Amino acid sequence: MVEGSDGNSMADILQQLRDAVSGLSYPSESDEPFEMLEFGPSFASARAAVKSVAPANAIVEVPMGKFFDDLVDDPQIGRLRLLQNLITENLADAEAFRVDRGSEVDIYLLGRAAAGNWVGVKTMSVET
Repeated sequence: MVEGSDGNSMADILQQLRDAVSGLSYPSESDEPFEMLEFGPSFASARAAVKSVAPANAIVEVPMGKFFDDLVDDPQIGRLRLLQNLITENLADAEAFRVDRGSEVDIYLLGRAAAGNWVGVKTMSVET
């Protein structure tokens, strides 16, 4: 198996991400769940991976720290910080993106695994 930066296997990292988002929701008007994502290694960047499923002109990069800092008052902040740490400590080039679709905004948190794949999570924010 391919090893992560801290010695975890790729399967271990994916399982830790699955566990971290199980039952976790993104706080917005609809409190949407997180789902796992995996893109192949053919993408040059996380933005390119997101661009494969979203219009390029709607993609806005958000600093990963700011994304989570904006959630500091949420009761789930401990679990959200765990998710942040899993992504930033186990995945290279971790980035957060917002994809504006009107009142719905898709949110992608992705990084490159040691195997070269882009992995992470997606959720949605309802903002009316």
